[in-house]
Amino acid sequence: MLAAVLLSLVLLLPIWVVDYLPTHDGPQHIFGAYLYNHLHDAGAGYDHYFRHNIPITNLGFPVFFTLFERVLPWKSALALTLSVIVLIWSWGFFALCRALHPRRWLIGMLGFATALQWAMYMGMFSFVLSTGIGFFVIAYAIRREQWHRRDYLNLGGLLTLQALAHIFGAMTSGVTLGCAFLIAPPDAKRWRHLGWLLLVSLPTLAIAVMARGAATPAASGPNLGERLLLAPALIFAGPGWRCGVFAALAAAGLGRGLWAVLNKRAKPIEGALTLASALFLLAGILLPTHMPGWDYAGPRFLPSGALFALALLPSERLIDQSLNVRRTVTGVVAIFLAANFSWQTLYSCDLWQRCADGLAALAAPVKRSGNRFPIILNPDVGLHPQSSSALVPFALPLRNFGALFALEQGGHVPYFFAGIAALHPHLRVEGDEQLAPAPSQFLVAPLYGPHPVDPRERSMILNYMLSYGVNYEDVVVSGTADDLVTTLGRGFVSDYQNDSVVIARFKGCPAKLRIEQALPHPLLISFGWFPSMEPSAEVRLPASQGAVTVDLAQAPCGTIWLRVIADADNSGTLTPGDGSCARAAPDGIFLAALQSQPQVINCIVRGSP
Repeated sequence: MLAAVLLSLVLLLPIWVVDYLPTHDGPQHIFGAYLYNHLHDAGAGYDHYFRHNIPITNLGFPVFFTLFERVLPWKSALALTLSVIVLIWSWGFFALCRALHPRRWLIGMLGFATALQWAMYMGMFSFVLSTGIGFFVIAYAIRREQWHRRDYLNLGGLLTLQALAHIFGAMTSGVTLGCAFLIAPPDAKRWRHLGWLLLVSLPTLAIAVMARGAATPAASGPNLGERLLLAPALIFAGPGWRCGVFAALAAAGLGRGLWAVLNKRAKPIEGALTLASALFLLAGILLPTHMPGWDYAGPRFLPSGALFALALLPSERLIDQSLNVRRTVTGVVAIFLAANFSWQTLYSCDLWQRCADGLAALAAPVKRSGNRFPIILNPDVGLHPQSSSALVPFALPLRNFGALFALEQGGHVPYFFAGIAALHPHLRVEGDEQLAPAPSQFLVAPLYGPHPVDPRERSMILNYMLSYGVNYEDVVVSGTADDLVTTLGRGFVSDYQNDSVVIARFKGCPAKLRIEQALPHPLLISFGWFPSMEPSAEVRLPASQGAVTVDLAQAPCGTIWLRVIADADNSGTLTPGDGSCARAAPDGIFLAALQSQPQVINCIVRGSP
């Protein structure tokens, strides 16, 4: 027990060694929980865009964070909340191992090394908390020698608590308990147990049904072969030696469990954990990575499957060996744990350093209350999580970092989790008229792949994203030094800048387009931020009796493209017989370079009857 307490302290070092542990979806959950205490903060503008909501699940992280953040700065509240989550996971697994055998503490100690896992680096805080509670739930069931009505009701309450924290963890616990009761000896009142389990699980099932109603289309993910290769990293994360050791131990535990079941030597609870472990591991590998309503749904089955397999290892038999054997085994485990926590601590420091410019920008003396547009061009911070050798597959530490700018400096950001009442702690107020349009967040995906990006493609993506920035109070651009130069060169005025982040407001280089002659046909005028060829503004004008002047009020500085079509056939596109500017290419497009001084771009239409 003393060793477990010591491990608890060491486990917290990777969390507290930095003032913020960067994670993939973490900023979304942090800001969502933060709003419970700060929705009506003066000058932040939050209540103009959001309203409070009490979701039916996914409450695990918000409950603890909101409580701690009432008395602590948000970063300290976050560290304390993450500490609670990993301790519940670790002690839950330790309790499960001790419930299986009072002296199975050696394997139980390994659970502390698995707490900072892939799901934590992905920011799935409530899911990890719920799964950790599930270990306690199953340990509680194992320790019941005689079941009374009070025990069933307690079990139902624990499952409901787990479902409120996160429904996915409660589902795996319910399936595991079902396996335990199903394969119990016939004289153990099997059907009575199953009936009671179904009855006390009704609140959990209701939560699952309501959460399922929040389904959204599934994204694409890796194929079956890739999921099989990635499975160890999608459970434990980290370098090969760490994932390899845990994967080998889990395979050994599952193998032993299957052998005991096939040879009829397994205790009922061991048979149940073996069955549940096999089911969850197969589900995590065979099911798609993303399913309707749940991103990374398939991998969520893997931690329970792997930890159940670990718990099946009878480490107490090693304790019964000679003193030399005990010392050797204990020494090997201690060395592995030391190496594990050293890597996790160093990785936390490395993540923080890679995100240092973004964290510094959060502290900038900037206050906002309107729409803000984060353009994160380097969400992977150079870690290449899409590669097969990634330490933490798919994790993009800066992907959702924009939410923290809203938290620290005020305002509203797009891409925020505020659209599903069953899952999200805050929802947007009715009506979208107060929201600025935003392009897909996935447009920047080509910029953080494992292969070098064509500079022209990067410029096209950045300019297209910047073209949306004209509708926002400011933009927050995170990328290379050249990206920042491009941003400022397009007419954005910096309020804060460091080596890789700039916070800037759009001023632009307003210009006018003058059509020199009268035209008997409607005019279609569009322009965009070259080299992006997507139009940022389009307008249709009726036939004119004289020259026409059009304000390009949201034009950027630098090169833009324009297309003017005298639409003779009212087709809405450039077709034979339509007119276009004399200086334009055959597709009707011509370029113009805009500067800070007001200027007029002249167009003489040719080709129109």
